[in-house]
Amino acid sequence: MSANFPLIIFGLALVLAAVAVVLLYTFKPKRARLSQAEFERHWHKITKLTRGDELGWRQAVIEADKLLDLILKTRINEATLGGRLKKGQSLFRRKDNYNRAWQAHKLRNKLVHEVGYVLTRENGRRAINDYRAVFKDLGY
Repeated sequence: MSANFPLIIFGLALVLAAVAVVLLYTFKPKRARLSQAEFERHWHKITKLTRGDELGWRQAVIEADKLLDLILKTRINEATLGGRLKKGQSLFRRKDNYNRAWQAHKLRNKLVHEVGYVLTRENGRRAINDYRAVFKDLGY
């Protein structure tokens, strides 16, 4: 037996371990599709928030974005909602709803990243209507 034999075995084990990690990450099982009942629970919470002031509308947009993220996570394996939207264009039956998802998500990003951003009721209503159309397009 060669003196290099243990090194060869160790090297093969290392390669196999690396391949296993890549395969596990690539083929990571997705969550089961969000049930209609679970979706409706979330949506009811969102619509209740829209009955309030600007703070309620802000929270409604943020929660609707979280709901979109939850739905897309069950179908697309990407790290961020933006990545899932980029990869998931084919999930949308109508291109305008895909664009609406992006517009609503961009508004959400302004809400959470821009200090002092003021959400008008009109912009909040438009975003919630966009999310509604997007969810309908995605089968909810």
